[in-house]
Amino acid sequence: MQAVKNPVELAGMSLSHRKDGAAMAEFFAALERDVAAGTAITEVDIDLRVTACRAAMGQFFEPSFDTIAGVNSNGAIIHYR
Repeated sequence: MQAVKNPVELAGMSLSHRKDGAAMAEFFAALERDVAAGTAITEVDIDLRVTACRAAMGQFFEPSFDTIAGVNSNGAIIHYR
């Protein structure tokens, strides 16, 4: 029963996904610029930046779960908090 959504719930889900997609596009664009400029970026920076981009879209309260970011030698240690 919970999987069946009414039109209002469907519209809310759609809007939420569009906002999150826009936030992620902003994040990846900024990340690409920083990488091209040679800026050092940590996994914690990624977490903070993703959260900031999502918050900038409005009606953001908190992430539903911590960002999972890990690369190279830190790839296996992905949960910092």
